[in-house]
Amino acid sequence: MYVPIPNNDDLSWEDLNRKARMLENEIDGKIITFSKLISSQGANSVTIDIDDSMDNSHYSIDALDRDIDSLLMKLQNIIDNMAKQVELNSGNNSMIHFLQRHRDMYYDYSKEYKKYKNNYISRNEYNELMNSMKKEAKAFKSDEEYLLNERGRIDESSRMADMVLEQAYSTKNSLFEQRSMLQGTRSRMSNISTRFPIINNLIGKISRKKRRNTIVLASVTA
Repeated sequence: MYVPIPNNDDLSWEDLNRKARMLENEIDGKIITFSKLISSQGANSVTIDIDDSMDNSHYSIDALDRDIDSLLMKLQNIIDNMAKQVELNSGNNSMIHFLQRHRDMYYDYSKEYKKYKNNYISRNEYNELMNSMKKEAKAFKSDEEYLLNERGRIDESSRMADMVLEQAYSTKNSLFEQRSMLQGTRSRMSNISTRFPIINNLIGKISRKKRRNTIVLASVTA
């Protein structure tokens, strides 16, 4: 994002020094708020109340990030203009001292800001990873439930198939028993049919013998 840098070439040393201190105070307050917001929440959508020195506004982390970055660029521009004036007033130890002080402050703020920002980025990456893992776990749980339901249906189908097979085996055994009974009946009928000629022959012999005895008896009595 492009941030226009004001032209400070025409400002006096005192104005540059005063403006640098104002920027440093503002940067310091926003970095403190930035660190608190990251430590307490670490989410883009979360906002907190800023103290009176920051107009009681609501700042999100991203908004603070942009503000701090813009303020650091402005402070760097002020320091560059102060360095030009130091070159024009070589040997002025007081100006050199203030310039070095502002450079040190800029370095410390930049370092601290980058540290918190890196923590913020790392936390976001961690949250994204955890959310992704939760989604995968939820999807896995859904798949697991689906597979368990499918297994239940398969088990029920297997149980029904076992019942059908059991009934089929029972019917088969019953048919085998009926077949054995029919075969036994057929065998007995066959035996009876084979014995009928013998019985008829025996009855015929008895009848013939009876007639012969009758004839013999009649002859004797005559």
